[in-house]
Amino acid sequence: MTYFTFEHDCSNAPLTLTIEVEYSIYNFSGNYYEPAETSIKDHKFKLLCAGMDLTSCIMNSKNEKLITELENAVIDAIWENEKYL
Repeated sequence: MTYFTFEHDCSNAPLTLTIEVEYSIYNFSGNYYEPAETSIKDHKFKLLCAGMDLTSCIMNSKNEKLITELENAVIDAIWENEKYL
């Protein structure tokens, strides 16, 4: 598992979050029948604001735009982090 943190200014809520991410990457080199593939095997994240864990509060809320924004931000950050490993 790889671990990193990043800051995210939410556009769908007045929040700046520190997001702690853990993930692993799946690499398949491919063969004659299937192309090579790199994908995120599994990931989890924690949403912190001023040191308080807001993950369950935010992810169980009705604010679908914020939830989608955060999920996309985490996936984008993972791929950005992979560039430098």
